[in-house]
Amino acid sequence: ITNEAYMPTGSYTDKLKDKLGLANVYKHGYSGHCIGAGLHGTLADSTKLSAISALNPDLLIFLGGTNDFGNIPFTALGSVDSVNVAETLGGLRYIIRYFQKNNPNMILVVCTPTPRDGQFDVNGKGYNLQDYVEGIKTVCAKYSVPVVDLFSRSGIGYQDRESFSYFLTDGLHLSDAGYERITSIQANEIKLLK
Repeated sequence: ITNEAYMPTGSYTDKLKDKLGLANVYKHGYSGHCIGAGLHGTLADSTKLSAISALNPDLLIFLGGTNDFGNIPFTALGSVDSVNVAETLGGLRYIIRYFQKNNPNMILVVCTPTPRDGQFDVNGKGYNLQDYVEGIKTVCAKYSVPVVDLFSRSGIGYQDRESFSYFLTDGLHLSDAGYERITSIQANEIKLLK
């Protein structure tokens, strides 16, 4: 959802930078990637993680999971104790442990996916989007990682198609109004951690 090609004005990272009063922001978004193994790549990749770690950031906002649910061939959810990085929850566990080991002073915040078209459908692995959301929240709780629940708290109402279309350009990617909404929620919750 961080494909900024859908944003008519500004950028996602600029919005967060302004709202949080940050000096520097580095974007490491990977279009189409999954937390676990996916057709376009995985975020649980030591090369990608080491590039982020080397920047020694004070704060890392991690957003993922919608591609695990929705991109064919779909990514297996896995269990909260999974160590299989090809699964969504095993990949997330790997990412969390990587940063807790290599950047122990960094604040890691994980954001759940936002609502999207097809979120109540069951994918080819037998799960709907809320299953991925709940799994992400459970793994984060296990490692005391704060979660910004954009799925439940974004106000992007799937049942109200007019509102849904206002916040999403195509049923998946956020519009400028959608980015404004989620960055406000993220900033408000992250300010509570400081």
